Amino acid sequence: PLAAREADTDIDAMTISDDFDDAALDPVWTFAGPAGTAASLGSDGSDAFAVLSVPAGDFNVWGSDRGARVMQDAPDGDLSLSARFLSTPTVAAQMQGLVIEADADDWIRYDTYFDGTRLMAFAAVTVDGASEHRFNVALPVDAAPYLRVDRAGDQWTFLWSTDGQSWNTAGSFAHATTVSAAGVFAGSVGAPDGYEARVDWFQTADAPLDVEDGQATDANLPPVAADDAFATA
Repeated sequence: PLAAREADTDIDAMTISDDFDDAALDPVWTFAGPAGTAASLGSDGSDAFAVLSVPAGDFNVWGSDRGARVMQDAPDGDLSLSARFLSTPTVAAQMQGLVIEADADDWIRYDTYFDGTRLMAFAAVTVDGASEHRFNVALPVDAAPYLRVDRAGDQWTFLWSTDGQSWNTAGSFAHATTVSAAGVFAGSVGAPDGYEARVDWFQTADAPLDVEDGQATDANLPPVAADDAFATA
């Protein structure tokens, strides 16, 4: 596992986008999680990704953050962060998502998890180690690989997408906090094999990815139909 993260409240910190396509995790990231959790990099030949894994047991992100997570410093201001996951929770209660930290006892969690029947979108706020959920809604799909969090002042909005283009709002709420870090996490509660989340990329809207897995990010966009015109003698 990577070295545990130390608190950093530098409000001038810059958050970077990452496609996890290097031999080692970028030094901007630091790993945090209890014994048994881990972070690494992997590839399936077409996609490079970060792997966040937790074993069987109680690795919830509630009260205390017992999930596996990689974090980087983030500025305390308006933001838009997104991530694409190559994994999907399919066993109760596996979870994966985004987490925004003020410090070790204060954070906001946004994720999808499987409740045993369906995929849910969930958000919770933890202040001084006490967690309260903000919303918990069933999704009309079996997979929501794209997750996004937007902040405007004290207003927070959690969105999901199946294609990374059309976004759906899972919920929104107001919460005052001082952001110091942001990242992605995986967790599980009671899943017999724990959970392994695969994160294809993490992105900030202020500096989006230009190249992902060695390819321009717009290389796989579908063609746009247009009228043709020609003339003959």
